[in-house]
Amino acid sequence: MLVMIKYNSIEHALALSAQRKDERISIKDEPKFEKFPTYGSSYIWMKVLCLNNVGLKYLSNLPQNLVQLFAENNEITGDQLKYLPASVLGLKLGNNKITEIDSLSFGLKWLLMSNNDLSLDSFMNIQNHSLKVLNVSENPRLTQ
Repeated sequence: MLVMIKYNSIEHALALSAQRKDERISIKDEPKFEKFPTYGSSYIWMKVLCLNNVGLKYLSNLPQNLVQLFAENNEITGDQLKYLPASVLGLKLGNNKITEIDSLSFGLKWLLMSNNDLSLDSFMNIQNHSLKVLNVSENPRLTQ
């Protein structure tokens, strides 16, 4: 059963998650925050994190066993990808401010990055042999 809870802050959401050991947490639209709290990396039970439209800029301090991250409609840039935990298998980062991809986890299976500002040069340094799904549609510089 999925229970929807309105959170007052990211700290409130994480406190409830810690009590229940939630594997999934979803925060959409409110509350707004730029980065995950420093203690977030210790939430090893968390596998799926949905942080859409919350003003997120920084990907540091994410749970170390995170498997999927959904963070669309935020302010994330490409240099933040290096902070993703190695455990991440799926990323949905559409509608952010990503212009380049500096690094990706070797275990990454799917990457959805539509509506950013990626160019073909962005992919020159990617050496990811496990990637099965890549969606970079609606990136204006890819069609030039």
